[in-house]
Amino acid sequence: MVIRMIEYDFAIGIEHAEKQGHDFNSDPELFQVLLNENVKEEFSLSEEDAINYVKKYW
Repeated sequence: MVIRMIEYDFAIGIEHAEKQGHDFNSDPELFQVLLNENVKEEFSLSEEDAINYVKKYW
């Protein structure tokens, strides 16, 4: 359930960013940074744990 909530948050964030002219297809590193930050905040993880979580599940 929590992962679905995060996916929904990202879908909204990506849509908003695309309206502002950002293109995540040409800049995957930006998407990765945003994903790591969101996971870190959502689960109260350290930066290293958030990166490992994202690598494992995304």
